[in-house]
Amino acid sequence: YGDREKVIKAFGKDLFAMEENLYIWSELLGLKGYIPWECVGMPEETQLYFYKVYQQGVRNQAIAERGVSCIALFEKEILTPLQNSGKSVENYFQQIQNKFGQVYENHHTIPEWLWEKISPVLRNCSQ
Repeated sequence: YGDREKVIKAFGKDLFAMEENLYIWSELLGLKGYIPWECVGMPEETQLYFYKVYQQGVRNQAIAERGVSCIALFEKEILTPLQNSGKSVENYFQQIQNKFGQVYENHHTIPEWLWEKISPVLRNCSQ
């Protein structure tokens, strides 16, 4: 989860270091007030991903001319306000992990024939 090197290998680029992705990341983090595409998860899932990457020490992915980065955006707009609120940062992200980090066996609309094929893989990924 949050393996930045795998993402770079898959896309051929560091998606955190691309200035054109800042707006998209801000949408995915929930900073624009809506989910940008139907096929993506909830903003909390993106926030959890960023938190895990942040915990791995990913920093300073700055776009030199502006000094902005996706990680800095997460720190400024999500992490720092959460820390300043007095709430437990760990608890906040653990609740997100508990909600989204599992396979719901019965709460889905996947056809049974497909579910039988993919559920073992999904169960393995969620552990």
